[in-house]
Amino acid sequence: FGVVATQRPELLAPAMAGSTLGAFITPDYDFESIYIKSVINKIPIFGALWNAYWWPYAVLFKHRKLSHNLVLGTLTRFIYLLLPVYILYIYYIYTRIAISVESILWIYFFWYVQDLSHYILDSKFLSKKDD
Repeated sequence: FGVVATQRPELLAPAMAGSTLGAFITPDYDFESIYIKSVINKIPIFGALWNAYWWPYAVLFKHRKLSHNLVLGTLTRFIYLLLPVYILYIYYIYTRIAISVESILWIYFFWYVQDLSHYILDSKFLSKKDD
């Protein structure tokens, strides 16, 4: 964030959004007991809705299959999230808060960077066990 803030300050918000999405919507969301699910469940109402929204994704994309694909993994989660993002985008239009397509693409880029680090750390080269 420091490099982005000093070199391209206009990208700081998308960088933070993409990295946060990458942390909250991990390739491991198919596991029933991952830490982030327990944290989100503590948020009244939203937590239950959020995890319920991602349940079909978890059923469809099994661990270390398409969800961990370097090209398609982040893209599948990004597309899955498009409907709520589109609804938020319409809200922003009606409230006169603008969000550009470029910002959305930068959010996706930084989300991908977050996922790429997950893939590397989760790889069979660095992991001693395969779940």
